[in-house]
Amino acid sequence: MWESGSNNISKRLCPGDVFRLSEPVRTMLRRAMLRLPKRDVSETETLYPTTPAGMRAFLATFFSRHYFQVQNSLMGYISSDEFTDVMARGAVRILDVGCGPAVGSLAIIDMVAALLGTYGYTTQRSVKVDCILNDTCGLSLGTGRRMLENYFKLIQRSRNLEAGRILQVQRQFPDNIGQLNRIASNQGKYDIVLLSYVVRPLHESEGVDGLKRGLRLVEGLCNTKGQVLILQDKYREQLMRRIGRVIGEPVKQAELVQEVYPERGETSVRSYSYYHCLYSPQKSQNEISHAA
Repeated sequence: MWESGSNNISKRLCPGDVFRLSEPVRTMLRRAMLRLPKRDVSETETLYPTTPAGMRAFLATFFSRHYFQVQNSLMGYISSDEFTDVMARGAVRILDVGCGPAVGSLAIIDMVAALLGTYGYTTQRSVKVDCILNDTCGLSLGTGRRMLENYFKLIQRSRNLEAGRILQVQRQFPDNIGQLNRIASNQGKYDIVLLSYVVRPLHESEGVDGLKRGLRLVEGLCNTKGQVLILQDKYREQLMRRIGRVIGEPVKQAELVQEVYPERGETSVRSYSYYHCLYSPQKSQNEISHAA
């Protein structure tokens, strides 16, 4: 059994309602950037890096913004009884579609670490986290894997948290659904499926119908208490609303306040708005069955 205290997780992640990177994540991010060359790159290369310099620009510009949006969107689920049941099983499985350098996976793992620090586990059993990283860019997959490995080295299981399998799938979603299905069959279904800032390129390549097909297929790979999270910036409201309509799930606008971490100088505080769609495939299917 878990001890009470889930309502305190927000105090750990965003004290004073301002999101801040934990010390292990700040250290891991700083080390990752020092490995990469610093030079000017284009806006497109910053958004979708394919070179080491582009990756450094992405980490400097977008890492904390995307990271905090994932945490803000999942705060309610991570604090829920459903996720308590997932944690009590001793394993959390994340499928990160269009993962980039594993920003979303890192955000979720650090939430689990904060939750373990909030609750305290009444047995000596650790919680293991499996990550399935999916991206078409080998640089992103390699960077993400190193960042995850470095994060786990930094925490050294001090919070009863340990690294599980980190698997890489370098094939575009949803053409990779057979591979994702085999992984779920061998290791267990996914507890969190994350599509962070990937619906725009998926929409361009697959269209809304193709994206809907892919979502329906991956929903079937979710655990009974699992959740799907779709994230996109404030400039893609129409696309997010359209996706919400075709899958029958609500799309919400959210706002958060975060610290910004420059390479030198004082940190500053900034607010961001974005759109997210978080839903439980199992609950959705049950509602459809009852309505029928």
